[in-house]
Amino acid sequence: MSTLSTAFKLIPIKPIYIIESELTRQALVIHSSVYTTGFVAMNDKQNFILIPQTNG
Repeated sequence: MSTLSTAFKLIPIKPIYIIESELTRQALVIHSSVYTTGFVAMNDKQNFILIPQTNG
């Protein structure tokens, strides 16, 4: 896997886009101009799970 050359990935999940940093595992959820930070976990089947951090 030579994905280290790309620091960020853009993963489309329906209306939500996840920008994932491979180094920090931190992510930004972009949805309707609303930004929310969170964490991304990846299993062995290349599936991404977003754990958002929201205030409220």
